[in-house]
Amino acid sequence: MSKSFGAHRALEGISLGLAEDALTAVLGPSGCGKTTLLRLLAGLEDPDEGEVSVSGRTVADPQSRVRPEDRGVAMVFQDLALWPHMTVRENVAFPLEARVPDRAERERKVLRAAEAAAIAHRLDARPASLSGGERQRAALARALAGEPRLLLLDEPFGGLDAVLRLRMLEAVAEARARLRIAAVLVTHDQAEALGAADRVVVLRGGRVAQEGAAREVYGEPRSRFVASFVGLASFLPGSDLGGGRARTAVGEVAFRGRAPAGGKLLLAARPEDLVLDPAGPVHGTAGRALYRGDSWLLPVDADGARLLVRTVEPPERGAAVSLRFVADPAAVADDGEDEA
Repeated sequence: MSKSFGAHRALEGISLGLAEDALTAVLGPSGCGKTTLLRLLAGLEDPDEGEVSVSGRTVADPQSRVRPEDRGVAMVFQDLALWPHMTVRENVAFPLEARVPDRAERERKVLRAAEAAAIAHRLDARPASLSGGERQRAALARALAGEPRLLLLDEPFGGLDAVLRLRMLEAVAEARARLRIAAVLVTHDQAEALGAADRVVVLRGGRVAQEGAAREVYGEPRSRFVASFVGLASFLPGSDLGGGRARTAVGEVAFRGRAPAGGKLLLAARPEDLVLDPAGPVHGTAGRALYRGDSWLLPVDADGARLLVRTVEPPERGAAVSLRFVADPAAVADDGEDEA
């Protein structure tokens, strides 16, 4: 599927399958096409090439389109868009009024959606009296009321603190399980995506840089871009020695993955792949450690390479330290500058 806005190519030939009963997180830098993808799925934009299908039914292609309200797709926007003069009950019921004329049936759907979003106890309240998390739940209930096959979430939890974001992700997971629907979450929060999603899609320049299970994308990045965008990584250029080993600036290192043709390769090491060890074979100088709550992130300059190490007790800045690998770094394609 492709989409352009004038001379700007927002999406370029992407192909994705969104599994039923799964949450797919879409990550990528600003302007990579995340929101365009959601708008194409929702029917707010039409593809220039390719098609969109929901449950085997084509809902958009360059020749025809199904209206957004008839697709079985619901969307929760960043600004939530709750009507301030309506109660939660009225907000949730509003999208159903034209499609569900029977009042009792409409009320049943409203109550079911409110229970799934854990907001049934505030149905008679107006948005102004709700907390931030309750407003998020009300918007979620409104999206669920039509019993969609696909739920789209456009960074809806960005204004919440970490605890409330976690609770909302739990609410989405519970609602998906109860109603058996698929969901797509666009987010800039990598930890949120890795922790909540069944699958992760990383976009770059309107193309899919990598997709797969969250653990796979983090642990087996295919490129320098993915390794640096999804989590933290240190990079070591090296020469392939065969047998899954490479010569690098810090010595001979075992690696995971396939070495590219030509003998030159790039290794990506996660901070947890290394530990401080007085007997370790890699020697360097400690930089300024950064406190991360449950640990410290320590940069180490070692023979021209900068390595990131996670530790619970950092040494003084400038101290001589030794390291060893406890997990093999991954071989990745060197596709340009890091995306920090």
